[in-house]
Amino acid sequence: MAERKDWRRKQWAEYYKEQYQTTTPAQAGTNVWNLWNSSSNKNKEQLNNKNLFLLSLATYRQPVLIGNNAVFNITYSSQPIYSTWANWWAGIYWWELEQWEMWYTALKSHYGSVEAKNRWVNAWSYADNFSWSGYQDAIGVQGGYDCDFINFMRTEGIDTAMFGAENLCTLVNVGTDLIDATENVSSGVQDFTGSVGTIAKILPWVIVIGGSLTIYNQVKNLNK
Repeated sequence: MAERKDWRRKQWAEYYKEQYQTTTPAQAGTNVWNLWNSSSNKNKEQLNNKNLFLLSLATYRQPVLIGNNAVFNITYSSQPIYSTWANWWAGIYWWELEQWEMWYTALKSHYGSVEAKNRWVNAWSYADNFSWSGYQDAIGVQGGYDCDFINFMRTEGIDTAMFGAENLCTLVNVGTDLIDATENVSSGVQDFTGSVGTIAKILPWVIVIGGSLTIYNQVKNLNK
């Protein structure tokens, strides 16, 4: 079993059942509730009513797994599964960025680009897409700082970039192109026909973009 700090509804329900079988119903409820409210449980504020908490455990049934723990069949009629705490708690897995890309492609194929954009943006902008999801950033936040995702959506006329990533992903693209172009230093010098002036003009940009790439990676790691 996972460490208690990582328990979801399933593990808490199993513990409640164990307590229920070894002591009185009232004592079982007290034991589980006291453990839930321990200082180490960062999820306790999400369910702060004892009766509702115990009812949630008593009515637990193994869910039919959907989302990224099952085979996806994304179509234009699919409904997004958001990265909410409730889904995390229930063991329901949500769409990752890949599924959002697949859904847009399916929408565009069925409705055309204009209607696809409207439907996709409305769904992406829904508050649940930016809510706290347990132990990782919400998918809306991830999509706001993932340059691959941002660039994919930008080609479709949709900008998901959040503060700090608006121009950074453009720099990352330019930096990648420059790094590819200058990967072989000796051939790079030959391509520039030995012009010291040309190299001198490019080097400052390589330095600036290299620094930006470092900052970008640090920001992205902080959001993991």
